[in-house]
Amino acid sequence: MTTRNGVLRKAASYIGYTERGNNITQFWERQKPSYQGGAWCAAFVVDVLEQEGNTLLKSVQHPYYTPSMEQWAKATGRWKESKDCKPGDVLIFGTSHAVHTGFLEKQRGSYVQTIEGNTSSGNGGSQTNGGGVYRRVRPRSWVRGCIDMSDAYAGVTGPASDRPGGTKPEVGDAEFLAVDGVLGPDTVKALQKWLAAVGKFNFKP
Repeated sequence: MTTRNGVLRKAASYIGYTERGNNITQFWERQKPSYQGGAWCAAFVVDVLEQEGNTLLKSVQHPYYTPSMEQWAKATGRWKESKDCKPGDVLIFGTSHAVHTGFLEKQRGSYVQTIEGNTSSGNGGSQTNGGGVYRRVRPRSWVRGCIDMSDAYAGVTGPASDRPGGTKPEVGDAEFLAVDGVLGPDTVKALQKWLAAVGKFNFKP
């Protein structure tokens, strides 16, 4: 079962990983060995998702090319403004055009916290071809938007009345409730809604 938290845990497990030589990585080895030597930020994203059991981004015509990822997301109704993105969604970075990608981990006001492949550990060095997997904090101004990954993950959070056909959430939905950290006020509200939706308690958030 692919979950947002599971994908982020898998992505975080690679933090500190660095390429061998020039863009030679295990991600290309699993995804497309003939692409070894090419920029691999998208290969990292696709590979982490696939390791967690989801191949949604393989539907992109050129899944390892960020402009194609953005174009596909817009064409399929999966594109979202950065402020609406959730942890586990796939961010697309760039100013005039898409140049880089990574996973959203947290929203922090006018900044986003991410886990990215093929970037640098700090502000020095290349941000889009930096050679490693790192956790980064980026200004929202560099985020073009994100790919809504809701249908890539098991279940949907929120009350049953918000769902098509009024369907109830699956128990696995509880994995998504770390809205604002381990247990902040927004997470408590989300948990209350989830418990009410699955009929465990009659909370009124």
